[in-house]
Amino acid sequence: MAGKTLITFAQEGLDPIPFEVSPHMMDKIYQKIERTNQSAVLGTQIAGAADWWLRETSDKIIQPLLAEFPDPDPQGVAERMVRIQALQAEIDEMKRHAFVLPVSVVAPEGGV
Repeated sequence: MAGKTLITFAQEGLDPIPFEVSPHMMDKIYQKIERTNQSAVLGTQIAGAADWWLRETSDKIIQPLLAEFPDPDPQGVAERMVRIQALQAEIDEMKRHAFVLPVSVVAPEGGV
């Protein structure tokens, strides 16, 4: 059985909040890590409980928060996007004018 693990969250201006993960729960975490590391399908290696915790936090907390509250684009991105769209429209127009029909209908000699 794994030992208990103490995790502390500290936020500036507030008292740290420690919490303890029981040995029973740590055993489950290590079982999960072992199963993941043995899986050829998952193709990943988890170094230990801290690595697993970081991955889980990233996948299930941080990434969803970033998706819900995305960072604003850096200055100048919007202007460049407008230029890109204008260039893409110009490219599409050039392609339309350069398009050669692979087959065309030819009227028979002597009329229709």
